[in-house]
Amino acid sequence: MTEDEREQAFLRSVFNTECYFAAVRAAGDVPWFEDPDKLAKLEDKCPGISQSPGEDARRILFNRRYQETKR
Repeated sequence: MTEDEREQAFLRSVFNTECYFAAVRAAGDVPWFEDPDKLAKLEDKCPGISQSPGEDARRILFNRRYQETKR
């Protein structure tokens, strides 16, 4: 998958979850990518994610699947 295709896939993911996260906010909660405590829990697997709330945090976690794994 090319970098452009990954970005397009990410944007589709954001678009497809807009209603869900709107409902989360309407219920008085905060989406995971805006919650400092939830982002801190992801820090060990996604370094820097807690310093990048919002769409950047979503992109970091989304793109993690395309990173090389060392086995």
